[in-house]
Amino acid sequence: MIDIHSHIVWGIDDGMPSEEDMKIAFQMAKEDGIKIICSTPHFIGEQLTKQRFDFMRKQQREARKIAREYGIQLAFGCELFLNTDVYSCLRNNLFDSLNQSRYLLCEFDVRKDIHKIVDFNEFLYEIEINGYVPCIAHVERYFGDGLDYEILNDWKQKGYVFQVNRSSLLGIHGETIEKNAWELLKKGYVHVIASDCHRANGRRISCLSDVYEMIKKKIGQENADLLCQKNPFLILSNQEVIEMKPKKGFFWR
Repeated sequence: MIDIHSHIVWGIDDGMPSEEDMKIAFQMAKEDGIKIICSTPHFIGEQLTKQRFDFMRKQQREARKIAREYGIQLAFGCELFLNTDVYSCLRNNLFDSLNQSRYLLCEFDVRKDIHKIVDFNEFLYEIEINGYVPCIAHVERYFGDGLDYEILNDWKQKGYVFQVNRSSLLGIHGETIEKNAWELLKKGYVHVIASDCHRANGRRISCLSDVYEMIKKKIGQENADLLCQKNPFLILSNQEVIEMKPKKGFFWR
């Protein structure tokens, strides 16, 4: 399996607090069957300088050497925070696409419902006009009152990539987010599942096998393979993602 969204590198954001924690997480990923991990630290414009960017890259390079000891390939990327600072980040080249591909992982403020974020589509458009495809991190978490298909269908039509968190499928972020995640899956909107790993223990760990098995059971192995293996590989290889086949006869009650 391949994990394109992870805060596994220590000491650069709110992810792993120590090198030892990172090593534990690498071992956990190895045992779980994860072969490639993309390090995607939070890039928040107001907190990011060239010096900070260079430090984060240095940490990622050190982590890549350690990852090899566990048989894991570590790719580089970022999780770009979408607010008014995104314009200067893109202008000053203070961002990393996923493994230098056309895909740029980005997130809105998960504490706010998408309807309360002013000009949210303008931030995504800015990514587009800079030549990148927005890969929307944990898309299920922006709809606190249930999914808004007018927004989702607009994003889908524009070719944006939808990433859903393992933790959401497990109900860690609450019942509404869990419902959103499974509804998106069963209606065929999702392109990739990722761990969004932050810790070496607890709920947000470097693991995908549990949700892989759940997806396989509910909507088939072909979709489980697509979401946890094939599409992540295509993203990191800068190729076109493949659309899911929604489960026939599914109605959300």
